[in-house]
Amino acid sequence: MTLEKRKEKEQKELTRLRKINQKPETAKYIKWIFVLVILVHVIDEIASNCAAYVQSSVVNDFFVVGQGMTYENGLAVLASFSGVTLLLQLVAPFYKSLADRFGRKPFLVINTYGMALGLGLCFVSKSFGSYILGTMITTFFIAHDMQVVYILEVAPSDKRTRFYGTTKCIGTLGLALVPLFRGIFMGNDPTKWRMVFFVPVLIAIAIATLCLLTARETKVYLAERISVLERPLEERIAEKEAAKEQKKSANKVGMWATIKLLLRHKDLRWLVLCANLYMFSTMAMTGYYESIMTTNGMATEEVTKALFAFPFMFAALLLLCGFMGDSLGRKKTAVIMGSTSIIAFMLFALGCKNGWGAIPVGLLYGLYLGSYYQVGDYMWIMAAEKAPTENRASSTAAITLLSYVGLFTGLILLTVMLAGGTAITTACLIITMPTLITSMILLMTKVKETKGTDLESVGRE
Repeated sequence: MTLEKRKEKEQKELTRLRKINQKPETAKYIKWIFVLVILVHVIDEIASNCAAYVQSSVVNDFFVVGQGMTYENGLAVLASFSGVTLLLQLVAPFYKSLADRFGRKPFLVINTYGMALGLGLCFVSKSFGSYILGTMITTFFIAHDMQVVYILEVAPSDKRTRFYGTTKCIGTLGLALVPLFRGIFMGNDPTKWRMVFFVPVLIAIAIATLCLLTARETKVYLAERISVLERPLEERIAEKEAAKEQKKSANKVGMWATIKLLLRHKDLRWLVLCANLYMFSTMAMTGYYESIMTTNGMATEEVTKALFAFPFMFAALLLLCGFMGDSLGRKKTAVIMGSTSIIAFMLFALGCKNGWGAIPVGLLYGLYLGSYYQVGDYMWIMAAEKAPTENRASSTAAITLLSYVGLFTGLILLTVMLAGGTAITTACLIITMPTLITSMILLMTKVKETKGTDLESVGRE
């Protein structure tokens, strides 16, 4: 593209963005955005958990019943294909970083339609291959959490985690729809698991369409992008060339430059390590709770009752942590939630093994998993509050990319243990406890607090 054509293209973009930026964010619009983000959180949570809620049924359908495999061996095969699915996530951070160039709204819409597509393939799957393709697509699009970037950039700085916590708290209650669909369509017949995906597909399409028709670009992104486009193109090109010569690539928006920024930035570097240790335990902590309940003798209907506890427990934790994050700080909130998760997970495993019943087991499941997710969320928020606006989506995406070292290592170890016949409960406890405890210790002692950060004036250290 010639310089003149590029100038013409950028001038059109600048005119368009200025026009959008001139529209006032009325109280009515802010309220609607609040509702819209809640709806996106609803489908994000549903898409994130649908497959896990029917895991034992999928394993039995494709690997055990009439296939001659033991449950642990079938679960090991599913875990290995989960690794293939997660490989796709190595591309996801590069995709997410495009939001720093093209804006937050387009990816809010695309991601939500993408979830609908993935869930739809799971619903119509007649083979394990088509089911895995559906989970791959769903996993790719739920990884970006663009609705979180959106609400963080809309909310006042002194109420940022409160806004985030409240929207996700209410949105998470929508996750109760999954065990509801499980109860309606499956009852005590686990072979009817595909129907659990049907209604979520319709919900995702409806929410994506609402985002497309009613959401605007965030003011924070508009201000940043407009300020870039208002500068002469020749000046920006010259700066970029000078930056290359001086090896200051961290000033660019791009994945590799952002990774270099992370490794030079002391706090972000420690966050990368903490995130790796956290992600090492992710598959064991978040992917096999339904199997743990089922393999310890709970009936399908009892498991369904237990699954109802999570959305309400998680919603309460989100609301609580939203206030904790603004009062105690992000770091203390993450460490408190991490400690809670460790204790609750051990009690959950003990309750399943000793037949404590659906309600106690469900409450412990909701407590450990909800607390665990909050740890990751607050690490992510701390990373977002330490990165400059022009690198914010890229930085959080890069941390996700780097943390996959821990994720894959943990998944490989889990798969090997399951293939060797280790019970799923035992394997999960062995994998999760040491690394999660270490992650919390390092987060508390090595990373500085980010409470009260002004996102528009964040610099590099």
